[in-house]
Amino acid sequence: MGALEILAESEDFMLLNEAIGGFVIAKLADGYSKTTIKMYECRLNVLSDWLRNPEIENITTRNLRDFLYYLRTDFKPYRPGGDDSHLTEATIHGYWKAIRAFWKWAAEDLDTENVALLIKAPRYKLKPITPLSKSEVILLLHAVESDRKGRKRSTRLRDRAIILFFLDTGLRLGELLRLQVKEVDLHTGKVIVRPHQRGRKTSGRIVYIGNKTRKDLWKYLSFRDTTSDDEPIFDITPGALKHMLRRLGNKSGIKCHAHKIRHTFAINFLRNGGNVFELQRLLGHSSLDMVRHYLNIAESDIENAHRKASPVDRWNI
Repeated sequence: MGALEILAESEDFMLLNEAIGGFVIAKLADGYSKTTIKMYECRLNVLSDWLRNPEIENITTRNLRDFLYYLRTDFKPYRPGGDDSHLTEATIHGYWKAIRAFWKWAAEDLDTENVALLIKAPRYKLKPITPLSKSEVILLLHAVESDRKGRKRSTRLRDRAIILFFLDTGLRLGELLRLQVKEVDLHTGKVIVRPHQRGRKTSGRIVYIGNKTRKDLWKYLSFRDTTSDDEPIFDITPGALKHMLRRLGNKSGIKCHAHKIRHTFAINFLRNGGNVFELQRLLGHSSLDMVRHYLNIAESDIENAHRKASPVDRWNI
């Protein structure tokens, strides 16, 4: 399976890898994030290699379906550590998204037939979300204070402020690191999140931080050498921030990353009486799909809590 159906050849036809190059340039011009474009490019290159780089006009819907079947059955992804397990359905869904985006562009810019239109999205379940508990957050904040030898960490004020800021706003990692000093009002707690690139993930919006987060943020900023309005509010790179959260998590025996803290904000916002539309706005989601996922978790919590605490059931009357 997987042999390309050969159609009549034409010198005017474009090879698939050449078209992929044009697609990448177009998406860069449209303002898509470099991470998204790189992911699309890598997945489309896997398709091109499997089809042996045919002319784009010779590719059929059947070829694309066969490719998705190949990903499920015979494809051996390279992973550090030698893990050769099959791709998850979520990853296959990502390949489908890349294929759909590419052929939509090709139909518009190259005037080719959109052979991906009839391919339905692969079904997959979202990974279970387990938010951080209050005790886990406290352990993380304790881990911020000193290293494994008991010495005070030089970045403790910054790192504590970062964790509390994440927890109080549910911002994405990139959104947090793009914030400038002038965009956070320490008197009111108002935070201005600027739209980024095409605003597909980071939409412009207002979020807030509470009194305790403002206090810790003020303390961190007051000890910084310079705090001009146009400076990033947190002086740390994305890679260093990810490493910091992972290291603190390992020290505390907790799996911790920025998105897990975002999940924790979302679920606790709903647990504490916030509504889904407010949460959608605060998180910057364009649809309610992910917010409904958070709501299901919060409602499940309430159901379980009632099952444990029901007076009638516990009194056995």
